[in-house]
Formats: sequence, C-alpha cells, structure tokens
Amino acid sequence: MMRWLLCWVLVVGVASGLFAHEKKVLNKPAANHPEAACGGCEAEHSGSKAAKMVGRKVSDTAFILVADPQSPGKSGAPVKLVNLLQRDGVRGIVLDFVATKCPFSQQQLQGVVKALSQKDGKGKGVLVATVFVDGDLQAVQKALKERPLPTLVLWDKGSKVARQWHIKATPTVLVVRKNGIVAATYEGMVPPLPDMYQHFFATVLMAVAKGSSLPPQPMMGHMGGG
Repeated sequence: MMRWLLCWVLVVGVASGLFAHEKKVLNKPAANHPEAACGGCEAEHSGSKAAKMVGRKVSDTAFILVADPQSPGKSGAPVKLVNLLQRDGVRGIVLDFVATKCPFSQQQLQGVVKALSQKDGKGKGVLVATVFVDGDLQAVQKALKERPLPTLVLWDKGSKVARQWHIKATPTVLVVRKNGIVAATYEGMVPPLPDMYQHFFATVLMAVAKGSSLPPQPMMGHMGGG
C-alpha cells in the first residue's frame, strides 16, 4: 500500500511539473521587435499586409533625410514624400525598406545598385529611395560609410512609417506614383539572387518611368520578407 502511494505521489508530481513548465512557455512574452523583422520572423510576420497599401495616398508621409546625391549637405532634416514628388522631372518614387542587419536586405541592395548602374535600369524620372528601419541612426551612417549607396537614403525613425504601412519584414519595396498613390508593393528578396533581382528591379524602374503597368510579384523563390 505504501509503495502504491509513493508511486502515485511521484506521478502527480511529475504531471504538475510538466503542466507548470507548459504554462510558463505559453505565457512567455513574445520577442519585442521595434523594427520590421528580417527574413520573415515568425513572431512578427504572419502574412503580407503591405499589399493593403496599394491605392492609398501617402504623399504627406515624412522621413529623416540621411543622404541625398542632389543635396549632400542637407542630412538630418525631415522630408515629406510630397516634396520629393515635386522635384523637377520626378514621375514616381520607389521606396526600398531595408535594415542594416538583415542579410536579405544586403543581398537585395546589391541587385538594386547593379540595376541602377545598368543603362536599362536608369528609368528617367524615377527617384529611388533606400529607407532604413533601424532603431539606431548611427548604425545606418556606419553602414553607408562602409558601403555607400547611389540612391536617396532616408531613415524611418522608430519604424513609425513601417508600422503605419503594415510593413512586417525587410526588404519591402513600395512604388509611389506622381500623384502620391501607392501603385505596387513587393515583399521579400525575389528573385533570390542579386544578378536576377537587378533585371526585375530595372523592369520596375522602366515601368514607373513610362507610366505603364508594373510587373507582378515574381514567383521565383520568395525569400526574405516573404
């Protein structure tokens, strides 16, 4: 009888311990990501919502200017999309949301730079802006010092715009027409290789420059924010 009672106490104790452990795991707080998650973080990225931005007017949105090839000495000032769209000859803006510590962003930027260096990638009237969602501006400045970009560089302080625009992962590209309306969104590193991505990005630039229909999201190996 005593042996049976000891076995019963042991079983109850083990079961209670497992229940307590499971409850602790279930109640564990989710990781706090102040920035858009890189590479489709499961805690933050449960499906693309950036596509909901298509058709919305965003011209009043403001960022912090980090680097401008046209005005090198104006960094640190707030800048609105409406002011960028009003620049001479600008027919649209391609906003590329990235993060310094995101490997998918780094790969994607290689493709962007290659596209801009090619003759077919220089869509006239298209302003390309790299938007960093990092919480630390110094990290952005350090990254640019190590690897300068030929684009306009903006900082989304506190990831405020990324949250408002439902951008859950980096890289994410939004195309804004001259009228301030979002025409398309592309989430993730697709196609998956920089050499392939440059041709896709060049196609986007040419479509914006011509005012023609934008290409659909490629189906070739959705990586990164997908």
